[in-house]
Amino acid sequence: MTVFHRSQRRGTVHTLHGSTSINASPEEVWELITTVNTIPQWYDTWDSVDHETADLRLRVGTTFRLISHRNGRDHTARCRVTDTQAPTRLQWEQLALHVPTILVTFLVIADETVTGATQLHHTRSWTT
Repeated sequence: MTVFHRSQRRGTVHTLHGSTSINASPEEVWELITTVNTIPQWYDTWDSVDHETADLRLRVGTTFRLISHRNGRDHTARCRVTDTQAPTRLQWEQLALHVPTILVTFLVIADETVTGATQLHHTRSWTT
């Protein structure tokens, strides 16, 4: 189940939080979320990803472009990985036209209530 919470702090910083329980080990979840080609399969509503490196693993400094095709138009977001702490934390900056820069953070935590499951926490924050 995904639960989203919206909050506004200091009048300019906005956050969107979500979390879900996944029936897989933290290592399997980490493998999925740090493989650049799999991003459109699980993140938001993006249709494809474009990257210019042969290394498919997301690392600090990796850049990629997310692409969606909606209403006859292509929408893109340029992303740059800013932090990884394997196997628990992944973070990137997401830049797109006409919207503020978004800081996207994922936390991977073993679910202590369900054997073999993992909690994936997702936060997006931006300033307006």
